[in-house]
Amino acid sequence: TRSSDGFTRKYLLALADAARFQQRFDVSERACEALQARFPGTREAAHARFLQARLAERRGDLGAALAHYERYGTEAPSGPLAAEALARRVQLESTRGASARGCVLAQQYLEQFPTGPMAHQFRERCGLD
Repeated sequence: TRSSDGFTRKYLLALADAARFQQRFDVSERACEALQARFPGTREAAHARFLQARLAERRGDLGAALAHYERYGTEAPSGPLAAEALARRVQLESTRGASARGCVLAQQYLEQFPTGPMAHQFRERCGLD
């Protein structure tokens, strides 16, 4: 039923978060994957995508992290983590040595979040107004 689906979505997301905090990254990843497979297009599935990006960053897989953050932005463009996901993409591109790509994303960030927490830093880093 619909109410049990809501409970299951929240439970899976809580499990993914708790497992990540307990450094059970394999459990966290599986909970995220289950949430996305069972409930695609939901807020919780989008949040799980963001968690997967964080997990990928932690294990040093910047390419996977970038892909997950980008997908979060597509799945939840006005979601609660949209600004942070885009900011992480800017920072990861710079970390990978793709400064020009990072500045293109920084411009996108400034267009979408002109007063966002990273706006000043991105303006300075890329010489944007």
